[in-house]
Amino acid sequence: MVGDRYLTDIVYGNKNGMLTVHCSALSTEGEPTTVGLARMVEERYIGKWRSRGIAPPQHSLLPSEEILASFRHPVVDEPGTAASDNVLAS
Repeated sequence: MVGDRYLTDIVYGNKNGMLTVHCSALSTEGEPTTVGLARMVEERYIGKWRSRGIAPPQHSLLPSEEILASFRHPVVDEPGTAASDNVLAS
């Protein structure tokens, strides 16, 4: 499942055994203010969970972290870049 919302798309997919990928919203134009606020809350919680070492479940279709590391480009996939934020599986 590919989704732009952590607590609706990604958590639902993970809880139901799907391989999930978080992506940026295609457009936020015309989006209700409440959805924007929900995204901010979601990002905050995800940051807290990651800082506590909570990670998404492993999936049989996803290679191990060691294998993924061998495919990462040193410039494009630096943490915090737009490219790395959009391709990491959740």
